[in-house]
Amino acid sequence: MKIKPVYQFRLRRDAKLLGWGYLASFVGLWFIPFLIRWMTSGFKAALPLKPYLATNALESIMVLFLFVVGALVYQGFELFIQNGISRRTYWTGKLLSLMTIAVGISVINVLYRLLVAQPLGMRTFESAGRAEFGHFIQHGNIDIFWFWIRALSTLTLALALGMLVGAVLGLMTTRWKIITFIAAPIIGLGLLTFILYAGTNGGQPISFTSTWLGSLFRVMYGFDGYIRYQHPLNLVVTNFILSAICLAVSYSFNRLLRLRRV
Repeated sequence: MKIKPVYQFRLRRDAKLLGWGYLASFVGLWFIPFLIRWMTSGFKAALPLKPYLATNALESIMVLFLFVVGALVYQGFELFIQNGISRRTYWTGKLLSLMTIAVGISVINVLYRLLVAQPLGMRTFESAGRAEFGHFIQHGNIDIFWFWIRALSTLTLALALGMLVGAVLGLMTTRWKIITFIAAPIIGLGLLTFILYAGTNGGQPISFTSTWLGSLFRVMYGFDGYIRYQHPLNLVVTNFILSAICLAVSYSFNRLLRLRRV
C-alpha cells in the first residue's frame, strides 16, 4: 500500500522529533533548575533529585509537542506529492504516524509516573483518582486506565488541532498569516467577554454553573453539579468527537494544499 512508505517516513521523523522533545523537556525541567540551584545554593543543596523528577509536567509539554508537530504541514509533503503520492494518502500516513506517537507518549508518561515520579513522592494514581473522580470511579488500578485514556484523548485532540491549524495556515499567504495571528487574540478576548457576559444577569454576576454554558460544560467534561468530581468518560468522548471534527476539516483543507514555489 502507498500509505506504508508515508507512514514509515513520518514515523521515523516524528520519533526523532519526539526524542528531541523529551531531551528538551529534561533540560528545561530538570537540568537547568539543577544548575541554577547548584550555582546559588551549592552542590549538596541541588543534588536531591526529587524536586525535579517528581512531576507530571511532561504531560502538558507533550500535548504542546504534538500540536506543533501536527501543524508542520509541509514536512515531507512536497517530496511525496512530487513522487506520485496523493494528498489523501499523505494525510492518512501522517495521521497514523502521529496517532502512533500519541499512544507511545501516553504509555511513556504513565510508566514514568509509576516508575519514577511516584516512588519519589508524587501523588499516586489512586490518590489522584480519589481527588479528581470521587464517587464516579471505583478506585484501584482502574484509575491508571482512566488517567491513561484521558491523556490519550487529549493528545489526540492536540494533534488534530495541530493538523487543522497547519492545513489552514498552509493555504494562507504571509500577509494573511500575519492578519490571523493578530486577529486570533482579539477574537479570543471577544469570546471570553461573551462567556463572562453569559455569567451575568442584568449586569449582576451569577454562578457560572447555573448558566446554559455551565450546564454544557458539565456535560462535556463530566463534572457533577458542584464541579467537584469528574467522570473521565465524558471528557474522553468529548475529546474524540472534537478530534474527529478537526480531522474532517483538516482533511478538506489538506486537499487544497499546493506545492510551494521556490
